[in-house]
Amino acid sequence: MLFRSVAAAIRTAGGEAMTVHTDVSNPESIDRLAATVHEAWGDVRLLVNNAGVETLGFIWEIPAALWEKTLDINIHGVIHGVRAFAPRMLAAGKPAWIANTSSVGGLGMMPVQAAYILSKHAVLSFTECLRLEMLVKKAPITVSAILPGPVA
Repeated sequence: MLFRSVAAAIRTAGGEAMTVHTDVSNPESIDRLAATVHEAWGDVRLLVNNAGVETLGFIWEIPAALWEKTLDINIHGVIHGVRAFAPRMLAAGKPAWIANTSSVGGLGMMPVQAAYILSKHAVLSFTECLRLEMLVKKAPITVSAILPGPVA
């Protein structure tokens, strides 16, 4: 699998790498990831919620299962990534960063991309709310949304 070869390349170059199979659409899987990472590496100072899928099609033609998959990965993956990692980050009290990948699509609308677009709007709103909540808690955690757009 590609992730194993990437980890091997990192180790060969003198770095440290660990692979943990995680399904971001499954909260328990993300909880296991957070626990494993904390046990192996200690305090997490950078969390990047980046998993996402693009779903294309007319709203009424996208099967229910594909709607659920898209929302579970694109929205719930981010929510549960924060839910699983943020408590330990807050408890550590150290400067830390959380970055959630939205999209330039989170700022507009497009036909036949409703599932993707609405999920990226949700991630952007969630990220803005998370930032405000960190300010309320006076937490040393910087929260950012990443909004990539099309590239060649």
